Amino acid sequence: MLAEEFGWVGVAVTLALYLFVTGRCLWIAANARDAFGRLVAGALGLSMFVRPGRGDGGAGARRRAPALKRRASRHERRMRRRSEVRDPHA
Repeated sequence: MLAEEFGWVGVAVTLALYLFVTGRCLWIAANARDAFGRLVAGALGLSMFVRPGRGDGGAGARRRAPALKRRASRHERRMRRRSEVRDPHA
């Protein structure tokens, strides 16, 4: 959607800002005075780096893929068999 609206330049600017913020978090983590600061800044930077790389936007793992069909319930199978039975009076 971003590429459709702003083109290659918009994507390049967004990617540059994203990499700058991630790099800045990791730089802060490397120069932190205590272990807690390193952990917080490093975790924030790495979570920002890894999350968009998955490509699902955070919701893809929770949704069922449209190509996968669910198994029909017992009721659905029974109704299908009833509709397949031919009418003896026809």
